[in-house]
Amino acid sequence: MKILFLYATLSGNSAMLSEQLSEKMAAAHPDHQFEVKDADNSKGENFADFDLVIFVTSTWDEGNMNLVCEEFLDQLSGVEGRRFALIGLGDTSYIHYCGAVEKVEAKLRELGATLIGTPHKVDGFIDDDRVNEAATWAEGILAS
Repeated sequence: MKILFLYATLSGNSAMLSEQLSEKMAAAHPDHQFEVKDADNSKGENFADFDLVIFVTSTWDEGNMNLVCEEFLDQLSGVEGRRFALIGLGDTSYIHYCGAVEKVEAKLRELGATLIGTPHKVDGFIDDDRVNEAATWAEGILAS
């Protein structure tokens, strides 16, 4: 199975989680291929090369997508039938905790992508516990 961790980030947290999660999953699944890419550099990407795309992005302000995520989704095409799963980074102190996840999910569905599982939401900064929680979630996604 070939899996892409695709991140849209401004602060670097989505990139950090994607890298660490990819490493952890690769160690647990040496028979799978894992790649990590920045959405800002992936415009026009052919997602048909991947069995699954795990899209990692953050929420800004009051439930908004970050600018990299917005720009990426605005130009996204060719994802009909492609399998996507979502990880959202946010902060529970905001009213719209991980609000961008719902917006990304709606856009991907509109474009015809197939969403796998329930989006995983990460509260706060990336640390070992949050990476381990995301890995447990990802194991469930891979099993589905």
